[in-house]
Amino acid sequence: MCVIDDYTRYLRVFVMRSKTEVVWCMSEALWFLQAQFPSLRQFNIPRCYQGTEFLIEKMEEVLS
Repeated sequence: MCVIDDYTRYLRVFVMRSKTEVVWCMSEALWFLQAQFPSLRQFNIPRCYQGTEFLIEKMEEVLS
């Protein structure tokens, strides 16, 4: 999974064994961005390709 922040151009690539790890990878990326850039208080629009691994309740909790 590749995570790119358009504002800071932060790029992080996660190598996953299965698609079930996508929630963990996204929470790690968001945690890192908030730690590195504390002035960014919110992330507005996450974009993904509408894969079923992104459309689960756990991902909604991470992004809220």
